[in-house]
Amino acid sequence: MGYYGPTMVKDCLDYARRCKAFHLRVNFIHQLPEVLHPTIASWLFNAWGMDVIVPLPKSSGGHLYILAATDYFSKWAKAIALKEVKKNNVVNFIRVNIIYRFGIPRYIIIDNGKPFDNKICDLFGFKKHKYSMYHVTTNGLAEVFNKTLCNILKTVISKSKRDWHTPLSISQKLASTTPPVKLLISRNYVVMDNGIVKVTLTNPTGSVAGVSYNGIDNVLETNFKDTNRGYWDTVWERPGDKDHTFDMLLGTKFRVIAQDKNKVEVSFTKTWNPSINGTANDLPLNIDKRFVMLRGSSGFYSYGIFEHLKDWPSLILEEARIAIKLRRTLFHYMAISDDMQRMMPTDEDRSDGQVLDYKEAVRLTHPSNPKLKGEVDDKYQYSFENKDIKVHGWVCNTPHVGFWVITPSYEDRNGGPTKLDLTSHAGPTSLAVFFSGHYAGPELGVAIKNGESWKKVFGPVFFYLNSDSGDNHPTLWEDAKRQMQEETAKWPYDFPESVDYPHANQRGTVRGQLFVRDRYINNNPVYAKSAYIGLALPGDVGSWQYETKGYQFWIQTDETGHFSITDVRPGTYNLYSWVPGIIGDYKYNYDINVKQGSDINLGHLIYDPPRNGPTLWEIGIPDRTAAEFFVPDPLPGLTNQLFNNTTQKFRQYGLWDRYTDLYPYKDLVYKVGASDYRKDWFFAHVTRRTRSRNYIPTTWQISFKLPSVDPKGTYTLRIALASATYSHLQGRINNPSRPMPHFETPSTGRTPPIVSVSVSQPSTEASTLTFRSTIVLSQSTSEPMFNILDDRYYTPEPISMLIGPPKFLTKKSNMAEEQEKMARKMKSTKKAMKNSLRIVNYKDVAYKD
Repeated sequence: MGYYGPTMVKDCLDYARRCKAFHLRVNFIHQLPEVLHPTIASWLFNAWGMDVIVPLPKSSGGHLYILAATDYFSKWAKAIALKEVKKNNVVNFIRVNIIYRFGIPRYIIIDNGKPFDNKICDLFGFKKHKYSMYHVTTNGLAEVFNKTLCNILKTVISKSKRDWHTPLSISQKLASTTPPVKLLISRNYVVMDNGIVKVTLTNPTGSVAGVSYNGIDNVLETNFKDTNRGYWDTVWERPGDKDHTFDMLLGTKFRVIAQDKNKVEVSFTKTWNPSINGTANDLPLNIDKRFVMLRGSSGFYSYGIFEHLKDWPSLILEEARIAIKLRRTLFHYMAISDDMQRMMPTDEDRSDGQVLDYKEAVRLTHPSNPKLKGEVDDKYQYSFENKDIKVHGWVCNTPHVGFWVITPSYEDRNGGPTKLDLTSHAGPTSLAVFFSGHYAGPELGVAIKNGESWKKVFGPVFFYLNSDSGDNHPTLWEDAKRQMQEETAKWPYDFPESVDYPHANQRGTVRGQLFVRDRYINNNPVYAKSAYIGLALPGDVGSWQYETKGYQFWIQTDETGHFSITDVRPGTYNLYSWVPGIIGDYKYNYDINVKQGSDINLGHLIYDPPRNGPTLWEIGIPDRTAAEFFVPDPLPGLTNQLFNNTTQKFRQYGLWDRYTDLYPYKDLVYKVGASDYRKDWFFAHVTRRTRSRNYIPTTWQISFKLPSVDPKGTYTLRIALASATYSHLQGRINNPSRPMPHFETPSTGRTPPIVSVSVSQPSTEASTLTFRSTIVLSQSTSEPMFNILDDRYYTPEPISMLIGPPKFLTKKSNMAEEQEKMARKMKSTKKAMKNSLRIVNYKDVAYKD
């Protein structure tokens, strides 16, 4: 049913004639013509117009000015609010918003203001043109944008006019006249183009066949098939399969999700039908790969939705990722952190090199770059923890272009913040890994039971491109970091159309304050400073490290232990935490049900670390790092120069063999009170290499003295382990040849390197300990690659691992006995009072420490 208004047009015109705001702000289109002052720009971001908008009412944030710049070719504009207009503000604006993002322009047109009189043009090598005060329309494009921006601001700010700085970013996007996003669909390809980047996707398979940018027709490797250049993939198997399957998740159906001048979102789906696809070779999952391009954005986004329905067969997913294969003739410089960036070897260099103990590690014998000769390249050397995988990528020399993978959130990653995974490596290859068995084994994959339903959204990940006219690669890296911060600030994104991706207003918040209570450190609870605290699916203490099917949300507490976990998806969670410097893991005792818009304050939370008495001695720091232990220099000729003289030395290849060089005949003996763990505790409990190139188990000893031994007391040895590779640890006290060890860890495989295992031995009788005692720790394997990992060591899988240091050797306190005596006295007194007073309905009172 519809409605018809016969006088609607007339009514609108009459309303507009009477509208005072309309007459004040409308463009005057009947003004007399005047001489034009054309500014010719032959290419994107080649020429810019800049101006300052004044005067403005002082905002509630103290802002008085707007500094704006407009590209003469694309009409793209950028504006920021300023409290004062100084030279430094202008310089930073040009550097961050123009040069770092779009490259060095040919010239910028400015007015005669003093803030524009700076030397940045000389530094970066572009020209600065000032327009005459008699011909202000020389910078007419900037003036037009200023007028449009101000008019839009007047329509969106409140009546107080003091909040104009808040909607400024929205207004400038509305005022910007960048080219609209276009979508071209053909039989074999789908093309998204916003005038800055053009992305070509295969139809209907949904692989990234091409990315055009800044004059490069395709930054991806054109010698590969168009489905092998940029793609989603997974590794999977069904229980009982002899081998796993590598699946590139090629779609079978394409559809347009959203399309307008500001955004395009497309979908490539692969649907499993038991009656059609129900063979052992077909992946029983529904896959929806999404690609998004926004107007004015120098890149594109991708996210995916994996779904397993209830009646489908069991499945094991070992890995899921997005892989990008860049053009080998263009991209040679890789950057993954401030101190880890360099010119990289090519695939041909690796093919011609010497393969070492495992295929990923290659010694470069005839590299195309002579400076790399004799170095070792290994993709596992470039791994990072989930919390630190934020931006990484590659730079092309000519033209000077960067390609970057930006991960604004790791809420979709398996294994929590300290799970390690791959980033970029020689190829040139860049990865967005959502989960994998690297550093952990199949336990960190997704195991779906028969009849179990499961759905998860991975991403979005942003693939960002930038450029300039210079040749300083760190400049593009700095801009990529700036873009990463911008993307992180926008998370959760507001543009994904999938109903399975909740936007910010559909999420919740959990807050509180965490304390540590350890009376042997302080009589009162202390702030849990810089503690990692997060939400994950309900489970046991520390289960977040193995959790693979849900989402996780982690932050660090502030100096006073306060935390606020924002943008949490609706669901039921447990709260987990661990505190650097404190052994063990914390778990909140109750489930937390987060709903849309909820703000849950948990108040004061107390973590009681595992403790049986005062500390007698400790080796190392329980902070889940191996930074405090001795890390040797690599073997000569097996060095990656990138990791020399930095905190990244542990990444060097072959360090497990250095133990044999330091201890050729006898194993490590650590003397409490005399030895220094920074020099005398080898960071990895590894095997020893013999003259015949075989490997034998090693046995370390911890020798210590006790001032006295309580014959009735119980002593507890706690050891924090990080990981083990198909081996386990055995411990004996004062008797190395004892057939049965006093304690041993379970036989473990490739467990996560962030696992903290506490080994308590309350049955260790005092008679076992003497005035002079020795704890013997034996590593059970004789394979060079199967060892035990320390708390914590980022060793490239699958080489040798570390053994965690004994953290606390504690004696049971007499306080517990005193508490028991007091409780007995109180119980006796209570009974006497009850009998003497004949109290009816007496309620028992529990006395507790």
